[in-house]
Amino acid sequence: MQTNERKVAAMAIDWIERAQGLQLAVRDFVAGRRLEAHGELIDKYGPRDGALLCQFRASDERDIERAVTEARRAFEDGRWAKRSVQHRKDVLYNLASLIEKHVDELALLECLDVGKPIQDALTLDVPASAALIRSRPCRRLWRRSLRRAPARKG
Repeated sequence: MQTNERKVAAMAIDWIERAQGLQLAVRDFVAGRRLEAHGELIDKYGPRDGALLCQFRASDERDIERAVTEARRAFEDGRWAKRSVQHRKDVLYNLASLIEKHVDELALLECLDVGKPIQDALTLDVPASAALIRSRPCRRLWRRSLRRAPARKG
């Protein structure tokens, strides 16, 4: 959707009503799973009106150790590192497509988190995230990686 079309569509949405219907949950994401952290309880307030958005636990030393251990395991077993450069590029491009597909949801979450206007998140911040993944500097890095990497399957 083009920027002007996105602006018109955004005006037709009751963003405050949509925000009030959200059930926000913050969790650690480790080894493909959402996990409850064990640290202190944190209250997250919205900058727009100071309302409590959600409560969540900070990650403590145990949570961080678990994440580091799982990251090390994933690195050593090669589930990502041994994939071909093309496969990794395809995965990241898929992420960019998912960002674009869910621009409204992501923009609303960004607004709730930092208090910025919805139009900025819809037309600048969220689309820029997807564009960065597909940007020229990233494409250059992939090309360099292709020249250096041995041929791999998958």
